[in-house]
Amino acid sequence: MRQAIRPARTVRIVSLLFPVPQREGEHVTKHLHLRLATVVVAVLLLVPATAQAATKLTGKVGPGFTITLTKAGHTVTSLPAGTYKIAIHDNSNIHNFHLSGPGLNKLTDVAATGTTTWKLKLKTGTYHYQCDPHASSMKGSFRVS
Repeated sequence: MRQAIRPARTVRIVSLLFPVPQREGEHVTKHLHLRLATVVVAVLLLVPATAQAATKLTGKVGPGFTITLTKAGHTVTSLPAGTYKIAIHDNSNIHNFHLSGPGLNKLTDVAATGTTTWKLKLKTGTYHYQCDPHASSMKGSFRVS
């Protein structure tokens, strides 16, 4: 047969978890603030920091004489300022992908092919992308605000 918990035992358990000051002149509010601060710190340590993930963009150059910059399959014409992760797919050894704008000048090598990923912070202004050997026909631009 299970023994029922007596009130005195319950009080002892609660007082172990949440001790009440017993000495004369000790203030209950001081202890409550300390316990609250401890709980807040514990919660903050358990909750992971949520950093804003970089928005994904895709740059493609080649095959053929094409160059594009897209976000979720749509041509980029404007973007809010912020951090972006740009996957550049260079599909031809006669082209490169060159992106320039305020404080930025990134490019892939003409002879190289493959995928390169850049993590960039885009500031307010106008940005241009082009294939350097064919800049008169393979180019685009977008605004960041």
